[in-house]
Amino acid sequence: MNSVICQQNHSHFGRWGAAGVLIWRFRNDGEVEILLGLRSSGSGTNTWANFGGILDREDEMPQEAALREVEEEIGLKAEDLRPTGYSQNDHGGWGYTLFFATPTRLITDEDLKVDRAEHFRVAWFTREEIMNSSRLDGYLLLGEFARFTVPELRTLLPSDINPATGTIVIHNPVPTS
Repeated sequence: MNSVICQQNHSHFGRWGAAGVLIWRFRNDGEVEILLGLRSSGSGTNTWANFGGILDREDEMPQEAALREVEEEIGLKAEDLRPTGYSQNDHGGWGYTLFFATPTRLITDEDLKVDRAEHFRVAWFTREEIMNSSRLDGYLLLGEFARFTVPELRTLLPSDINPATGTIVIHNPVPTS
């Protein structure tokens, strides 16, 4: 059996936990964009999510599992990515670690070797597209991704940068009185 009931009485797949990677980069206009996959199998079929999966063994470290999954799902190797942070969701007895990473080189569509058993396709989305819509291209965001990760996208990823001025772009300014 490869599932566990955590201390919050939720059932989770992955006896030793799970981990994933959220890959982001700056577009030419300075806006952050995020690579997501449209899941083709398992839990979350027909939803957009980051890349990742379960820890295969008790002694597998979350970062090791996350990088293994990225290579299996889209063909990127550890040296193709530079870690920029992480977020942990600990349920007591089960946890999910999400690593944030940016490419170490230009990643083209040809570089992505999408495992069609895992994802129908992959696409880059801006943070604003993800945060302002529960649907992308007509498909929902994966529940756990939408619940735990989307609210953190403003704090865990760098700000958008105006390439002409090098200044931070503020999308939702706070009204002044």
